[in-house]
Amino acid sequence: MAILIPFWYYQFGSVIYMLAAFVGVLLSYYSYKLYELGSTRTQLLFHSGFVFITAGLFAMALGNLYGYINFTSCQPICEFNQVDLTTYAVIKFANYGYYAASIIGYGLIALSYMKTRRKLLLPLVSSLGIDTSTFVMFPFMNSYFQLFQVIAILILSYICMKTIHNYNTRKNKYSLHVMLGFVFIAAFHLLMFLLPFSRAFFALAHFSMLFGFGSLLYMLIQVNKHERT
Repeated sequence: MAILIPFWYYQFGSVIYMLAAFVGVLLSYYSYKLYELGSTRTQLLFHSGFVFITAGLFAMALGNLYGYINFTSCQPICEFNQVDLTTYAVIKFANYGYYAASIIGYGLIALSYMKTRRKLLLPLVSSLGIDTSTFVMFPFMNSYFQLFQVIAILILSYICMKTIHNYNTRKNKYSLHVMLGFVFIAAFHLLMFLLPFSRAFFALAHFSMLFGFGSLLYMLIQVNKHERT
């Protein structure tokens, strides 16, 4: 069965993921500067998490750019499983690299909110048991896309609960931006999961991701300024 992918997906994706990756570099940098000041386990895990997430975003951005360059001859739609094997392999490798790096990154950030590491295993193991074979996929009709969204939502739900609790406890602008950041990132994955219902969710999801990264970056910049004054 041919998988039809709109040509604009690679145009839009190349720009959005590259922009998100550059924001991720800034997040990694400022989180490391904060770690230099405090040298705590939480700060190290937070920084390490965004290093993985940023690496995944760069992989996705480059994969989309490669697809954009190679699919110009078959616009407005391309049959994803009928292109040359090199193009197919590069795009799939970029996607799977993004999935793996993002899950590791979210997992590390979740660990920063935990006193013990065992608690993360339960949602991950249970999510792997979900039958995704009947899901309708867009833009990649395979279970890995949907399974990735499910695992990401589970991990981010835990992070969101922790950040909401922290905001309700502290009531300051830093905890507010952390909470908003992860809520927007979680919304990104939720909207991607809902793509079979409306393709409009694609653009909304990626703007939500950018808002989330922007909120976290603002928080890190402000905290670094506060700690160094």
